[in-house]
Amino acid sequence: MIAVDEADKIADNYWEKNNLSPNLIFKTNSIEAVRSMVANGNGVAILADLVYRPWSLESRKVELLNIIEDVPSIDVGIVCLKNPRNDNNIVDIFRKFMSLSTSIK
Repeated sequence: MIAVDEADKIADNYWEKNNLSPNLIFKTNSIEAVRSMVANGNGVAILADLVYRPWSLESRKVELLNIIEDVPSIDVGIVCLKNPRNDNNIVDIFRKFMSLSTSIK
């Protein structure tokens, strides 16, 4: 299991909510370690598309299987000045973009 950016806590919540318990044998902060273990046949991993690559550092193949069920989203927060100095700044543009993006499902 990857333990970066609270991914392990999010996964634990998902398993618990669905009354499931994975057979967890290894927990790490290294995506490369997870990828390597999977490529060498030492287990399976559920990871975001963002970190998928079809090979490990040892040039072994990593197979991708798509999950049919909906996967829970991860919340993102924005920290910025309460009163920005100008109305046309990048933070305001980003804030507006994110508020539009959250309504799209």
